Amino acid sequence: NPQSIRKEFIKYRNLNSNKILVLGSPYTGKTELSIILSKIFHLPVINSKNIFDFGIKLANINNSNNENDENQFQGNQRKNSIEKDLIYDIQRTMKELDEGKAIAEENYNKRKDKKKTDPPFDDSMYYRFNDEMMVRILKRRLQENDTSIYGFILDGFPKNHHQAEELFEDMDKGGMISNSIIIFDNVEDDYIINRIKSSESFPKDAKDPQAAAILERANRRLNKIKDNKNEEGYKDLVEFFKDEKFANMKTLILDTKKEDSKKAMKKTD
Repeated sequence: NPQSIRKEFIKYRNLNSNKILVLGSPYTGKTELSIILSKIFHLPVINSKNIFDFGIKLANINNSNNENDENQFQGNQRKNSIEKDLIYDIQRTMKELDEGKAIAEENYNKRKDKKKTDPPFDDSMYYRFNDEMMVRILKRRLQENDTSIYGFILDGFPKNHHQAEELFEDMDKGGMISNSIIIFDNVEDDYIINRIKSSESFPKDAKDPQAAAILERANRRLNKIKDNKNEEGYKDLVEFFKDEKFANMKTLILDTKKEDSKKAMKKTD
């Protein structure tokens, strides 16, 4: 059993794995901080895109006859019924996403008010798995040797309390436990927009259509977060991790409304 072998190896080598969560609103500096921590602790950084890509790769390798492809996944568990269910669900979901994206792209390009200066169709909002699927894929990713033995840094995941609940639901049964949690809290929109505009990737020419597209996408994401906060049953991640079962975790909250947190956040800029 690969899981048992890994546990014995960790115990024999007396390895203490670091499992760090870096959470908060988009564009706040989570990725920069995650990269810094990754270099310090020599840990892989895993974000939502990595989780999505891992799921696609897992599903594709299931259809592959290439032994080298299969060996990319240490301790391969393809014969496990749980994993077979996961792969089937990924493939079914991708088919549905492809169909939805094709319809949306066609409608976008057929708009009567479409201009030549309009940005190209953004399919990023269509290729997304639901919270349950993302957590299922992440749990499978964390079975790989690089994360199960040495640890990991989750960059911006979980994004909301639904994902957090799914991720930590089996915590009391020896499930995924984090050593440290860093949360960017109360991040104001002005701070985020200024970070975007000052980034190297942002167009220098304010009239560049790409600049408007980037800001429009950012504002859309920020508004989505505000809408989510108004939903019934919404729970802030800060409140979620205040639960007593997380008492043994080291938690650092960087609040942009507090001067000491502002200084700490500037160090990640």
